[in-house]
Amino acid sequence: MKTQILQFSMIVGMALSALKLAAQETQQTAFETTTSTNAAQEFLRMKGLYRGGSMTGQRSRTTDGAVVRSLRFFKQTQNSDGSWGNPDQRNLATPLILLSFLARCETANSQEFGNTVARAREWLLNANPTGTASRIATVVSLTAYCDLSYVSEHPEQKTNEVEKIQVILAVMPATNDDVWMDFAAFHTMPADLSKPSWMRRTKEAHNKHLDVAANNAPLTLDEYLRTYLASLASFHRGGKRWQEMNRTATPELMKRQQADGGYPVADGQNRFAATALATLRLEIYYQHAPQMLAKPEAKATNTMDQEIRVDAK
Repeated sequence: MKTQILQFSMIVGMALSALKLAAQETQQTAFETTTSTNAAQEFLRMKGLYRGGSMTGQRSRTTDGAVVRSLRFFKQTQNSDGSWGNPDQRNLATPLILLSFLARCETANSQEFGNTVARAREWLLNANPTGTASRIATVVSLTAYCDLSYVSEHPEQKTNEVEKIQVILAVMPATNDDVWMDFAAFHTMPADLSKPSWMRRTKEAHNKHLDVAANNAPLTLDEYLRTYLASLASFHRGGKRWQEMNRTATPELMKRQQADGGYPVADGQNRFAATALATLRLEIYYQHAPQMLAKPEAKATNTMDQEIRVDAK
């Protein structure tokens, strides 16, 4: 009898081990087949920062589908020198577009977009941005590139990026009311550098844009920027506020995406920069974790796992 029990226990143990191994292999295969996995994506996923990359793979026209269409639009329209747009547009468009690639964990090693990312990074390192918007966008983009591309054990790898950021920060005015300062406040500086005195606190920018209604039909660069900031503030607050905004604003934004992957703008506006901001809005899931969750709502809602599905046209 004891021998039979022992044999039965061994069989059950072997069966459970086989089931566990099969489940692990299935999960790994599902992730590998539904995302363009690379080391950066896996690193962020393990840290809980890439939770927007759904494992299901059964998505008809989701936020990520719209994001990929935008990234392919950027890939097809990149200038030969690595920038985007005409000379009046590229200093702002290029860092924002690079940031939209990085937000989806696309690096210079990515299979589909690696060359696009590498060329954009090279152009930024040699650019001379003027004006608050382009300088802020360049600092934020190069910081994101450092965080995603280089390991902390080898800070010498990001020397070029850090030196470029330092040059830009040195010419930034100490006082500036530009709304792009709020854009900077929602992002970070490289760990190697101290936070500039002019940089606003995230909470300050959050409170400023929290009660601003999202514009579901932006046409100017300023409208796209303020829509992005209002969405970020709402996302960080989480709960019903984010649910209500996300339920309407995200599908409306996705529906406005044009056939080539870009977004509509009024005459004379920087379509490349506006499309990048629209893409970053859809990538909020990937870039950020909620920071200002209201206590009564924090337990009820997991804002990171809410994904919008829009019926295909």
